[in-house]
Amino acid sequence: MKAGRALFISAYLPSEEIPAAGNRLSGAALKDFASRFEVVDLVSFCNGMTKGYDDPFPVPAGVNTVLFDVDMKARLVAMVLHPFSPSGVAVRHYLARRKVTDLLSHHAYDEIFVDFTQGLGAIDQKLWPKVTLRLHDVMSQLYRRQAAQGISASGLIGKLELSRCLAWEPHALRRVGKLQALTAKDAALVRQLSGRDDAEVVPPSGFLIVEGRQPAGIDPNMILFWGNMGRKENVDAVLYFEKLILPAIREKVPNAYLVAAGANPPKSAMALTGPHVTWTGFVESPDEYFRRCAVGIAPLLSGAGIKIKVLEFIHSGIPTVASSVGAEGIAEHENLTTEDDPKLFAEACVAIMRGNNLRSGA
Repeated sequence: MKAGRALFISAYLPSEEIPAAGNRLSGAALKDFASRFEVVDLVSFCNGMTKGYDDPFPVPAGVNTVLFDVDMKARLVAMVLHPFSPSGVAVRHYLARRKVTDLLSHHAYDEIFVDFTQGLGAIDQKLWPKVTLRLHDVMSQLYRRQAAQGISASGLIGKLELSRCLAWEPHALRRVGKLQALTAKDAALVRQLSGRDDAEVVPPSGFLIVEGRQPAGIDPNMILFWGNMGRKENVDAVLYFEKLILPAIREKVPNAYLVAAGANPPKSAMALTGPHVTWTGFVESPDEYFRRCAVGIAPLLSGAGIKIKVLEFIHSGIPTVASSVGAEGIAEHENLTTEDDPKLFAEACVAIMRGNNLRSGA
């Protein structure tokens, strides 16, 4: 029976309709809160990748919604006003802190839940001990990998954000009341950063699982990458694969091709790839691609946290080859091979594709 009132702050739009794993996980959590509490006050944020999903924005019954647009103007103002906070934290402070303070002054909440660490910017530090924070990744790890890209715009931004994170994130993790992490690896990183060893590991659930893969329906030449192409790390992974791995695969499997499935592929990236790469753009459902592909790939070089796309592949029965970044936080699985060397990555894909050739009679 539903009872009580909860405050649910999500740093990204929580919806199971958005083709991005973090948004879908947050949407499932919101649905769970709506099933347990009589009233849920939702404060969330819409950025460029989720614009269009916010109007109208369907929510479960009993959920009151306040949404803020994270645009470039808001980001720039926030960086001026809060120069020592990570930019994702600063902009949520600037946009939502006043509204959240107003809600807290008018309502007594039985639970305050913050999804994604950046969402802590919306709530006063004095109240962090009352917060349950679910972190989807460790921010400083994300920016440390970005900073490693060297002398480039992305690398320089990563270095700046890393310095801010190292000053802000350990303090934030120590102050919040309860911590949830999606993987044991992230819980260990929390311990290293903050000294806390009480982070509860709550593995992600409710992710996409496609059933019905049949040998006769598999295209032995098809390689699938699945993800939101509005995220730089996904685009970089596709370009890296096409340049350094796909040619080696095509030496052994001449008709091999890559399908890069997902919304918002940048035209600049599409122009860099050859005829053996297909960018689908937004797909209503990836089921057809999941059933047809011979192998799923996740050759990620940057990013942090568990990669839901890999869980979706392996639990849908797709043999998957991932980098160590792509496989991060995922337990050993019969459908998962981890390789960082481009040559070994290609060899793992070829072995899977040749096996599918035999099974399909091609």
